[in-house]
Amino acid sequence: MQILEPLHNVAKISAKLAKLNLLCYWDLALHIPLRYEDLTKVYPIAEVKPGQQVMVQGKIIGHEIIHRKTKQLLVRIDDGSSIITLLFFHFFPSYATQYAIGKQIRAHGEIKNDYMGNKTIVHPKIQTVNEEVKLSNTFSPIYPTTNGLANSAIINLVEQLFDANLIMETLPQSILDKHQLLGLEQALLTLHKLTPQQFTSNYQQQALRRLKFDELIAQQLLMQKIYAAKHHHPAPAIKTTNQYLIPLLAKLPFELTKAQNKVLREILQDMSQAQQMNRLLQGDVGSGKTIVATISALTAIENQFQAVIMAPTEILAEQHYSKISKLLEPFSIKVVWLAGSLTPKQKKLAAQACADGSAQLIIGTHAVFQKNVEFANLGLVVIDEQHRFGVAQRKYLKEKTHDGKFFPHLLSMSATPIPRSL
Repeated sequence: MQILEPLHNVAKISAKLAKLNLLCYWDLALHIPLRYEDLTKVYPIAEVKPGQQVMVQGKIIGHEIIHRKTKQLLVRIDDGSSIITLLFFHFFPSYATQYAIGKQIRAHGEIKNDYMGNKTIVHPKIQTVNEEVKLSNTFSPIYPTTNGLANSAIINLVEQLFDANLIMETLPQSILDKHQLLGLEQALLTLHKLTPQQFTSNYQQQALRRLKFDELIAQQLLMQKIYAAKHHHPAPAIKTTNQYLIPLLAKLPFELTKAQNKVLREILQDMSQAQQMNRLLQGDVGSGKTIVATISALTAIENQFQAVIMAPTEILAEQHYSKISKLLEPFSIKVVWLAGSLTPKQKKLAAQACADGSAQLIIGTHAVFQKNVEFANLGLVVIDEQHRFGVAQRKYLKEKTHDGKFFPHLLSMSATPIPRSL
């Protein structure tokens, strides 16, 4: 709470503020009220209706304790237009002095009708009326709070914050003018000290619009920062030599579609860069994602790098293994199968082939990124049905295959990608 120390009385309530994540000026400034109470106007009792949250003022004309299921204190006030009853379930023994007959008070709360149809307010907020107590010019904010931290304490801190002029503008004037935005301090001041005029003129919505604009800017800047960091991971520049690519295309019993050719050009262009590719290939079931993955893997193998194709289930992974092994058979490429159903000896042989580099293409399930599996020179990782793998699992695979110099290129494939990937 060091950043809040210049404000008075912070040290006493610092632990409670921390529970609300109020650790600095900005946290406090952006602690927007949940709702407001209108203490700016006194309504005639005769005009108020059930369901309204209003403030009324009148002279106490009577008080009494009644015994129903529990003791209840009834206080009746009259403003000349009508009478309303204030109902209290919890009260001090000094109620006769507190609610002395003839005393002028204001009461704020929700108007209800009792069982006889008379207007009443249950446990209203009470103000004693005198010359010093004037009506507020702004709505009273009700903040998110926590046990032991009064709403009034937050109001006091917010008052100090604006008195100290600590809120600095974050956007250039040209942006404010272009998008017709309020200044940040004015927007926050509006939300913390909303006036009736601002409420009726839709000024509150303009203030909220400014905060939403800033949130969107912050989110976009963060995403750009993450994007830049991810795309600055060093990776091997893999360019096709056509050693396997052209013979494979000639061997296929079909021609690649325009869409397949398009995404292949984009993938191969990314893999030719010295930054890690992190690409999502989206296509319906049967659209030919597997052949695109195979060609991408061959490009890595042409450049003396290993490639991994991983699927979430053993059935799907085995289908890939069977289909791709048959397709690559003429090229004498060593394709290794790695799954949980292998015997310990088979797993050991597969892991050894991955580690010594003799395995050029590894196809399997989650077993591919187990602790005992290491790679000699991994250049490309393909994850099929990426939505079936957790974000943490994919992150672990990328970090596991990082050899200290390079990250492998990453190609994710799915017919139903998760929103985070998009």
